[in-house]
Amino acid sequence: MKALSRWYDVDIVFENKTLETIKFNGVLSKKMTLEEILTPIKRNINLNYKV
Repeated sequence: MKALSRWYDVDIVFENKTLETIKFNGVLSKKMTLEEILTPIKRNINLNYKV
């Protein structure tokens, strides 16, 4: 999430602090939209977010 915060110039705030410790591995492209990146994460950990 730190990388996404830098790439897309957004502030990421976790309401549930335990989510901060979850690690994700994968290949991301800066050509992808933030929504395209967050959607698969949302499916895997039942993530809710607002932009």
